[in-house]
Amino acid sequence: MERKLSAFGINKAQPKILSWLEGYKKGHSQEAALGQQRFDTLIAEAKANGTPILTLSPHFDDAVLSVGGLLAGLQETNPLYVATIFTRASDDVAMGANDLFRSGYQDFDTLYQQRERENDEAVQAVGAQAINLPNTEAPWRTRRGRKQYPLFTYALGMIRRGEKQGFIDDIAGQIETVSQQIELQTGKKPLVLAPIAVRGILTHVDHVATRQAARQVDGRSAQVIYYADYPYDLHAAPQERVLQDESLSPATLIDYDQAAKRKAIELYASQVPLLFGNGLLAHAPSFPTIFPPEVFFV
Repeated sequence: MERKLSAFGINKAQPKILSWLEGYKKGHSQEAALGQQRFDTLIAEAKANGTPILTLSPHFDDAVLSVGGLLAGLQETNPLYVATIFTRASDDVAMGANDLFRSGYQDFDTLYQQRERENDEAVQAVGAQAINLPNTEAPWRTRRGRKQYPLFTYALGMIRRGEKQGFIDDIAGQIETVSQQIELQTGKKPLVLAPIAVRGILTHVDHVATRQAARQVDGRSAQVIYYADYPYDLHAAPQERVLQDESLSPATLIDYDQAAKRKAIELYASQVPLLFGNGLLAHAPSFPTIFPPEVFFV
């Protein structure tokens, strides 16, 4: 935890998730210790038993960015799967012109075909199998011919009333179907990893939807460990209300294979310039030389 801030690719401030963790430990030392113990025990038992791990990734890249270190460390002992929940866009260029322009592509169909290829390679690089679910990303979802999230309202982290319950139920059903298929293949129920959807100035609604769908699955057909969404957690932290409602405590994975995670992330050639650089929506000024601890909630 006491590494130099420059090592995390941040020039002026410690990643917000680490600042939040320091404050949490000061005010909830017992809960923090128990959370770390629970996480360590769950991972040790999963490793010893060869439990399949199903990581839910809101979009292509989120799983590897957030928990690539953990997955790389489990690839020799556990069957690993990464299910990307939202994999589709549309030809409405206006809804993502910034990403399209900066990625160097002329249309979203070509870009998303490339993103899927990149994701397949990156997921394989950490020893996992990619599963792509047929859901449209928030900027392009419509209802009765109207956009559910006009302009950039999808980044406010609030699921529109018109799609909320049935939409989350449908995603949860898809996750349970994948979980059941994995159980049939391996003979064991998977341990599920899902995003906590850290809350900052901007929070992608698809991350919130993935978390809410995972919450329906948690305890019903699978056990869920939540993870902090990197690199968004450089500037954001989990909502206290979410942690309290789910009785969750944080844990960290500090020592993991940095080289394996770096190699996998670098395979997202169309996305790295958008996430790390000087652009409008970049989350760090440069590609990190050392990635920060991976943060989990149990």
